[in-house]
Amino acid sequence: KGSILKQNHGVIGYYSRKLTQSEQNYSIVEKEFFSIVAAIEHLRKIILGCKVIVHTDNANIVNFKKIENNRISRWKWHLNEFNLEIMHISGENNVIADKLSRLNRISIEPIDTSETRIHELIQSIKTATSEFKKESMIEMLHEQLGHPGIQGLTSFLRTSLNDPHYKIVKKTIKNCEICATNKHYNRALYETHGSLTTEQPNKRVSTDICGPFN
Repeated sequence: KGSILKQNHGVIGYYSRKLTQSEQNYSIVEKEFFSIVAAIEHLRKIILGCKVIVHTDNANIVNFKKIENNRISRWKWHLNEFNLEIMHISGENNVIADKLSRLNRISIEPIDTSETRIHELIQSIKTATSEFKKESMIEMLHEQLGHPGIQGLTSFLRTSLNDPHYKIVKKTIKNCEICATNKHYNRALYETHGSLTTEQPNKRVSTDICGPFN
């Protein structure tokens, strides 16, 4: 089922999910009402405390308070904390939400898992006769594998090569702009020095505010 949250004709968010096997056994009214409950719960942090008008193309949902159904009664109780007003609109005016609830066929093209390419690069490194050729192949392998670190790339090479070419790996990663941009620095956490215990109240006062104090 699909939903869209809008304010002043501007889109705030979308929500869509597939019904589970048990949910697919619900009646039509239950499915429609459940789609509202699921969307409201998903958007809880945004809409809680706000006046919300729910538009649905199922006319039966508008008078949901009159529906006598144990499952829907539980859902109605769940919605009591929200300030909701449910209004009916025609299906032609509910196109986006309706579109989100329909499963479209998607053309999926075969993707290259890159295993063949990785194997070719490993073989090229094995047979390379020059340092420059090895550096070039290791750089390409580094990119193909998604920019692993020195340890990761060295470990990978060690599975196929007797010599993992540690110096070349280190040089390759050191000169990689992408790795430099996204490098994760391990910063030591600040530690307190000395004891913070005291013998009496207000003997020690700590603050994170610095002067000047006038």
